[in-house]
Amino acid sequence: MDHARILYNKGLYLQSLKLLDKMKEMAKAHHQLTYLQQVLFFEKRSKHCLLPAVCVIRADQLTNESEDVNEKLSVVNKLSNLSLQLYSWYIQHGHARNKKDFDELKEYFEKYLPEGIKK
Repeated sequence: MDHARILYNKGLYLQSLKLLDKMKEMAKAHHQLTYLQQVLFFEKRSKHCLLPAVCVIRADQLTNESEDVNEKLSVVNKLSNLSLQLYSWYIQHGHARNKKDFDELKEYFEKYLPEGIKK
C-alpha cells in the first residue's frame, strides 16, 4: 500500500493502479477483506483516470466491489457477534448435558442467528 501511495504521489498513476490491482488479487486470494477494503478505499480516493470511458467503467466496477466487500464484512461481523453470544451462553450455563439444554441452546442460537444466514 505504501508503494502504491509513493507511486501515486510521484504522478505515476498507471503504475500505482497496477500495484493496487495486484494487491486486490492477493487480498481476494487470501480472503483478507479488510485489506481489500483498504485498497478499494485508496483506489476510490485517488480516482485519477486518464480516459473518461475507462473512468466510467472503473467507477461502476469499484462501486460493485466495494458493496460486495461491505456485505461480506457485515456477515463476518454478525457471525462474530453470534460467536460471542454463544460463548456468553456457555459461560452462564456450561455444556448442554441433556435434551432440554440442547433445545434451549438451539433456541438461543436461532434467536441470535443473523437474517439471511443459512442454518
